[in-house]
Amino acid sequence: MMASRLRFFLPLVVLLAIQTWLLNLHYPFIGTDMEYYLTRLIDVYLHLKINGLFSVQWWTPTFGGGIPAFPNPLHLQFSITPYLIFLFSPWIATQITYAIFASIGYFLIYNYIQNHTGWGLHVAVCAACVFTTNGYFLNHILVGHLNYCSFTMIAVVPYIISSSWAAKKCIIVLSLCVTYMIYSAGFPTVFLFYLSLGQLFFFLPLLKRESYPFARFIKTFIISHVLIFVLVCSKFTAVTLHMEQFPRVVEFFTWQPYLQVLIFSTFAQLFSWRIMIPFESILPIPADSILFWVIGSKYEFWENDVSLSPVIPFVILFCIIAKFSIIKNLLKSPRFILLW
Repeated sequence: MMASRLRFFLPLVVLLAIQTWLLNLHYPFIGTDMEYYLTRLIDVYLHLKINGLFSVQWWTPTFGGGIPAFPNPLHLQFSITPYLIFLFSPWIATQITYAIFASIGYFLIYNYIQNHTGWGLHVAVCAACVFTTNGYFLNHILVGHLNYCSFTMIAVVPYIISSSWAAKKCIIVLSLCVTYMIYSAGFPTVFLFYLSLGQLFFFLPLLKRESYPFARFIKTFIISHVLIFVLVCSKFTAVTLHMEQFPRVVEFFTWQPYLQVLIFSTFAQLFSWRIMIPFESILPIPADSILFWVIGSKYEFWENDVSLSPVIPFVILFCIIAKFSIIKNLLKSPRFILLW
């Protein structure tokens, strides 16, 4: 028992030590985008200290007389970091936040493989280490994107799709995770959460070689999203009604239908429109011009690492073929013929 606990905790301690070392490697020079989040963390701290922990911050007390706070999608009041500032400096509180979420991701992956797949301790530790040290998470925390640290909560996706958890537990966990992501300014991680859900939906049941509880998943998905809507309705209302009226220097404009823009821009982001550029010599017009005409606006990638790996479409295709092969073999089995 002691040896297995040591095998679980020792890699996590080493990973957290390396993560902290990387974050402070060039201290006092830290991630460039921390200038955005540290100032707003101090701003939230001042609001909480003056108005109380249960007061919603609608406006900032600083930044030229006040700008929207709660209506701002990047507002951090309901993340855990501002509350840690009551005990630590903003930079230490930020590092503790990173360590907490890295530990959450490590534990979720380890627990899933160890207790829900039966693949063994070594596979569980290895998978947990790989997930915790993924380039997406490390890159963003090194740059200073505090709102991206909730990415590790994506590790709950396998539990929702195929696990021994009760449906009620899946509903509660899924609702709380997505709600926290939204309230902690983790909108990019929400996008990746559903993207991971879509990918694992295809090949996780095949990997585990078990029947897929489709009806249970649909029930869990629908009920949890009703709860999510109820919990985040105030945030979406504030963002949509208030921020649209707030003057800004740059705003998005398109002459194409918004639904068309949403679908094609998301597709271009996922499958990395930039891979078309090397083939521009055989296109009648530049690749960027095609996308500009389709979505009706100049389009540039904000975060290129949101794009899918080129391998993913082939993996999904393979899993679909394998799934149909399993169904085909099942139809030919004596048990099915006897049952028929």
